[in-house]
Amino acid sequence: MHRKIATTLSLAAVLSACSANDPPSNVEQIDSNLGQFDIVVMPSIGSTRPSRAPSTQGLAALAPAAAAGAAAPITGNGIDYHGGPIMPGTVNLYYIWYGNWGGKSAPAILSDWGNALSGSAIYGINSSYSDNTGSSVSGRTHLAQTTSVGLTHGANLVDADVWSIVNDALNAGSLPSDPNGVYFVLTSADVNETGGFCTSYCGWHTARSRNGTNIKFAFIGDGARCNGSCGSAPSPNGDSSADGMASIVFHELSEAVSDPLINAWTDSKGQENGDLCAWQFGSTYRTGNGGTANVRLGNRDYLLQEMWLNAQGGSCRTSANATRVFNGGDSNAATPVDWDPGYWKGDCGAGNAIAGVSQTTNQTGAHALLCAPQGSSSGNLVATLDATHGDSRRANRLGDWDFGYVKAECGVNEYVSGLSMNTGDKSLHEVRCASGSPTGGGQNGCSTHSVTQDDRGNTATGDWDSGYYKGECAAGQSVYGISVAGGKPHKILCCDD
Repeated sequence: MHRKIATTLSLAAVLSACSANDPPSNVEQIDSNLGQFDIVVMPSIGSTRPSRAPSTQGLAALAPAAAAGAAAPITGNGIDYHGGPIMPGTVNLYYIWYGNWGGKSAPAILSDWGNALSGSAIYGINSSYSDNTGSSVSGRTHLAQTTSVGLTHGANLVDADVWSIVNDALNAGSLPSDPNGVYFVLTSADVNETGGFCTSYCGWHTARSRNGTNIKFAFIGDGARCNGSCGSAPSPNGDSSADGMASIVFHELSEAVSDPLINAWTDSKGQENGDLCAWQFGSTYRTGNGGTANVRLGNRDYLLQEMWLNAQGGSCRTSANATRVFNGGDSNAATPVDWDPGYWKGDCGAGNAIAGVSQTTNQTGAHALLCAPQGSSSGNLVATLDATHGDSRRANRLGDWDFGYVKAECGVNEYVSGLSMNTGDKSLHEVRCASGSPTGGGQNGCSTHSVTQDDRGNTATGDWDSGYYKGECAAGQSVYGISVAGGKPHKILCCDD
């Protein structure tokens, strides 16, 4: 949902003690062009989500100039690019606890969430969004700082009060002014946001220019006052309202990093990536205390909404990665050719690399591939390497990285995007090498992981092939080679993308 709110913030009292020609540098200087600003809300359960066109006013005028030679953002996945920036690099999170939070568990639950989110599979979905400068959302976050305030603007807030609360913290120096930060105003159960909290929405995000810096900020209310309209699933952490807030923070953060100025990524109705998957959670599991969860971050379980993946045709997912089981038939992702006729093939498809390989626990053959988006890779077939008779290596990254075993290794600026196996004895037959690697040709930070036991460099992806041995690269790595013993997987060669 998209609407405008008028801001009526006055700084007369603050500025009266200062010279009009020399105001303090930490006090907001009003930008008259942003007297009104767009906010995008997360609808509450059962509320109507009206259609809208992408914004063309206010912040939408701040689209970055396209960088020469930059790869065009990927489109055609159910969400469209409108020219605005995304938030690259490590995004800093700032919490402003507004109201009465003494003795409540929410600050600990959401702080643990914020500290464990970076590099997770579910947040990594946002890495599928880029802009016309060639920058992409990094998948990295940092809970930089928190501050607590009382009811400084009362218990009944209008939308504009949320900006005032953020601005107060910046003016006081409680939080820094950070162009790559997102500020969350988290209100306690005794606080109402009168613009439609509970009845129409559970949270919203927007941005405002302050002293030449675009400050991204969001409102998140305590769903305890909403009678279930902002989530009521059994809590994995013993506090259903706090767990509900974690999902809403994830919703607004994902929209803020992919559409910070409300002019980058929306569908034809103006819905952002979080809106497309609001209140959808995918597969869930029961926690030890009887709660419902779908992801584990750090030492806690959470129930977080799915997020729209801008790849593979677009879909609501809890991971950017896809598991492709090919032990029993082909499992290809839009591969244009049958690159190994007569054999079962697992192929991650264009723009995706293998990040892990699993095999049966009795080691009778490979079972599934873990596919992950891999930067600016074309996915075009370069070569198929025989994995049955002697080494077939197109590069020399670590020398003989699995002595005594048959090895297939893709060349510089190539990566493994598919494997094929014999339909009879299920031995590996060929390795598919595809073109493209974001930096360095996949020659840095190389190491091996075994496929004869669970040897996972990135546990944040979850148990993606339950009941099978898994060898998996660390986050930010792809498979560039595989070794076999009697045609069965032995080790994978992982290198930095």
